[in-house]
Amino acid sequence: MPQRIPSYRPLRMSRHQEYDRFARDQESKRFYNSTAWQRARLMHLREHPLCWICEQLGLAVPATLVHHMVELTEAPDLALDPSNHRSLCHACHSKLHATHSQETTLDDHH
Repeated sequence: MPQRIPSYRPLRMSRHQEYDRFARDQESKRFYNSTAWQRARLMHLREHPLCWICEQLGLAVPATLVHHMVELTEAPDLALDPSNHRSLCHACHSKLHATHSQETTLDDHH
């Protein structure tokens, strides 16, 4: 029986990986990969398992990400502060960052 020749398939990255690759600096990457952040993130998701934005809209959508209300680059001292964290679903997190990116771009033009 003839052997099948493996075909080349480029590795596809998820949108989150693309975000990580292009938008985060090395210091931020180190933080998000740290044990301290992983623990804080898990604890926050356990305490707040639903998406904060969806909940305000009356929807019960499981959260998968923990968002910093004041970004890590703007206030590194708030990085592990639970009052700065919000549980979000992937869709709301993407929308929030897209809105923030648009605002930043608009601010740069003024």
